[in-house]
Amino acid sequence: MGVGVGDAAVRGPAGVADAGGGAEFARGGELGYGGDAADAPRAVVVTPNGGCVACGTTVSYGAGGEDVWLLGLDSLGDTLWTRTFGGTGNENAFGMDLARDGGYIIAGLTTSFGAGGDDAYLIKTDARGRVAVGESPVCTAPLRNSGPTIVRGVLILQE
Repeated sequence: MGVGVGDAAVRGPAGVADAGGGAEFARGGELGYGGDAADAPRAVVVTPNGGCVACGTTVSYGAGGEDVWLLGLDSLGDTLWTRTFGGTGNENAFGMDLARDGGYIIAGLTTSFGAGGDDAYLIKTDARGRVAVGESPVCTAPLRNSGPTIVRGVLILQE
C-alpha cells in the first residue's frame, strides 16, 4: 500500500480489467500507490500489454498545488513510470482514453493555464506518458458553463 493519506489504490482478483475502471492484475489483491499526501486515481485504461495506465490527481508530486498524475503499471501492478502535469495552481484529471497511436488523451481542469479561473485541460502523450519534444502538453479553453461535467463522451482527434 502507499505511504500517505488518501493514496491511490487499485484492486481486484487475477484476470482482466473491469468495466468500472478497476485494474485486476495477474497476482490479484490490492495495490497502493502514492506519496506523503493525497493522491487519487480518476480513470484507468488497460494497455495492449496487459498492464494499465491510471490518471488522476496528486498533491505528493508535481509543480505545486494539485497536479495531473499519470501512472503506468505492468500486468503485475508494478510501476513502470509516472508523470505529472501542471503549474503552480491546481490541475485535475477526470478522464482518459487510449489514442489511436498508442498514447493517451487526458481531460481535466486547470487553474494554472488558459484564460483564468477553471479552464478545460487536455493533454496528449505517447505510450510512455511523455509529451513530444517541442510540443506543448496542453490545450486549454475557458469553460462557458459552471458545473461538474468537464468532458463526457468520446473525444476524436484527427491525426
